[in-house]
Amino acid sequence: MGTGYSSAEKPFLAGVEAAREAQEKLGGKNPSVVMCFVAGQYDYKSVLSGVAQVMPAPLIGAEAPGGIFNEDIVAGRGVLVAAFSFTENRFALGIGGGFVSGTDKALASALGAISEAEAKAKQEGYEHAALYIIAPNSYPLVGETLFSELSRLSGNFEVISAGILGRVNEPSFVSVFWEGNTYSDHLIALAVFSKTPLVMGAGHGFHPICPLKVTLAKGNLIKELDDQPVDWALREILGKRGVKVDELSNPSYADEVLPRYQLAVAHPDLPGKFRAFLPLSLEKGGLRTNAIVEEGSTVWFMEASEEEMLESVDRGAKEALIRTRGAKVIGAIVYESVIRIHLLAENYEKEKDLLRKHLGAPFFGVGTVEEVSIAEGVYPAAHSGSITISLITKEKDSGG
Repeated sequence: MGTGYSSAEKPFLAGVEAAREAQEKLGGKNPSVVMCFVAGQYDYKSVLSGVAQVMPAPLIGAEAPGGIFNEDIVAGRGVLVAAFSFTENRFALGIGGGFVSGTDKALASALGAISEAEAKAKQEGYEHAALYIIAPNSYPLVGETLFSELSRLSGNFEVISAGILGRVNEPSFVSVFWEGNTYSDHLIALAVFSKTPLVMGAGHGFHPICPLKVTLAKGNLIKELDDQPVDWALREILGKRGVKVDELSNPSYADEVLPRYQLAVAHPDLPGKFRAFLPLSLEKGGLRTNAIVEEGSTVWFMEASEEEMLESVDRGAKEALIRTRGAKVIGAIVYESVIRIHLLAENYEKEKDLLRKHLGAPFFGVGTVEEVSIAEGVYPAAHSGSITISLITKEKDSGG
């Protein structure tokens, strides 16, 4: 895999420059599939034309409101290209429309061609399969819905990783790219089939404050914690940390303060693994979150910790590498919460250096609103505030 980045102002030139850098890193190999992510105001079709001129291969991608990064840079604006040369692995692509009105149908449409390729790959001895999805944050609780649909596929793919792109607490359409054209209200999918393990590592890095029992909830609205109105509990927990709880009903104040905090549910069988989600706003009826919360469950209030965020990346990368069982990592796809990226700020370079040190291979990623993760050793759920590191591998003595 090779990655490239350009911050050129002119869209066509930015596409050309990013593609050329990715091509150089491929070492002269022909790309099998190219992914392109664009952050900032660009004419997307012009960018894609520039990429296609350098790399005439199947081309997919999306706009990236949450930013882009690879082993060299992290940027809020520019063009990022990742090119795969699958000489040993197999791949398939899919796109599905009508995402808002029928997420299940959009996913089924995207998986049509992939299902055929999956059957053929298994016949040819490619026993490992992974599915990578890009979807828009175009309606409330999109992560919950997408996870519900994707979890049905867990028997077909050992890794399922979906990055939901957009803006936190603001449903919006995001353009996805497919063969030189742009589409809204669509998801895109990349499936990879391999004879070596395809694995995932994940991390959060928010520090537990205290556990509380959800005693009254409706959907994604928590009304009571430990038999107390939720605002009382928030005053006890967040008030001591300088948060003006009475002002959390103000969207601008909530958006400023709440990203430093998460709610999390511990996995019953995986010590140290959490499903994390976001408190969005304090309303008259309770605390609005971006996840369905069941009465009787125990939730942990979590607070951002830069040190623990970096430790979680270190641990997640190491856990993923162990699961490769000695196979060679040719590249990684990283979905990382825009909240983590924002909180790490200038210290994000430390995280990038950790990934580069451990993986010893190119990687690329986009800032996400939610991360849907289904893989060994990972809490299967839609997460917020996490990082997922999906490794693509090959046999050590093979080309590609």
